[in-house]
Amino acid sequence: MDWQQRYVAGDTPWDKGMCSPGLKDLIQSKPVLFGDDARVFAPGCGFGHDVRELAKVSGFVQGADISEFAVARARKEAPENVAFDQLDIFDLPGSMHGSYEMVWEHTCFCAIAPEMRQQYVESMWQLLKPMGMVLGVFFVDPNRGFDGPPFLLQRDEVMAAFSSHFVLEWDEEAATSYPGREGRERLMLFRRLASCGE
Repeated sequence: MDWQQRYVAGDTPWDKGMCSPGLKDLIQSKPVLFGDDARVFAPGCGFGHDVRELAKVSGFVQGADISEFAVARARKEAPENVAFDQLDIFDLPGSMHGSYEMVWEHTCFCAIAPEMRQQYVESMWQLLKPMGMVLGVFFVDPNRGFDGPPFLLQRDEVMAAFSSHFVLEWDEEAATSYPGREGRERLMLFRRLASCGE
């Protein structure tokens, strides 16, 4: 997938022009997850809608996307406690390791090829501090197949991918979703294990 070309062409059906309804619900219902001093990493942030929402309740949010076009546009509306950078989440600099309390996941996991999912999990584990968390909206849709992206993803596949590096703390169906995604999104929190395969 040429993400840069898709953004330049305006062919971005995944962009809804607003942050995830699931994120808004989490901020309201579970505010303890979000701390004023927390550092958050948001992979595949696109135009940064979720990042700007997270910035209201977090100390610092790092938005990352592979598309230079998306990052440049996101920077035009960046709050002071936000950075947007063009980054390859599979080749992040070592200086970023152990730097974040939270990874906010929203449709990045389902957008990468299934064979790259384990590498994604390992990369997010490296970014997090001890006891850090991956919190997010996972787009699961066991009743429909995709050539991808997004790729077909089921809850059990999410669990299997994360189990070697994280432990699931809770999992629930999103109460509110973008129109057309009702019943197809799960809110999940995975806590980082101190060592792989713990």
